[in-house]
Amino acid sequence: MSRNSLSFEKEPRDQDYRALVHAVGRMAAYILVVVRDELGLTDSGKGVVRQLEALGAVGVRRDSWPGTKLEGGQAQVYRVPVTVESLTAVAGAADGLYSWCQPELPEDLALVRIDESPLLASVAHEHDAWLELSAEEELQLEAIFLGRLGHLVKNLRRG
Repeated sequence: MSRNSLSFEKEPRDQDYRALVHAVGRMAAYILVVVRDELGLTDSGKGVVRQLEALGAVGVRRDSWPGTKLEGGQAQVYRVPVTVESLTAVAGAADGLYSWCQPELPEDLALVRIDESPLLASVAHEHDAWLELSAEEELQLEAIFLGRLGHLVKNLRRG
């Protein structure tokens, strides 16, 4: 299936961020967040991990996740089943998409399909985030956002 990549012109923040998480979450199977050992977590960051674990998060050691491939070493990648509660937790844990940086929060929020291909992916410390959507998914997201998608994203490439 052909997918379009859409990059954010500016960081989705506050209401736009929360709406984006819930809208993309309707199409996603899992939420991914990452904890890199060398960066540590604050108490509040640890609290977010505990909250996600209570909602079914499972951590696995990996050297890659959407947008990142480590050269040596691994990180703990948490995969959380998408539910209303997990989406609400993620939407409420940050003020914006680029807030997902250690040590305050786990890194690199992503919302992925059942095969873990990304719908929404981010490399927060680089202020980079994108959507990977089929034409049908793009229309579905546009309908959920009621025409607001255009001010959030710009088309990078088609196909």
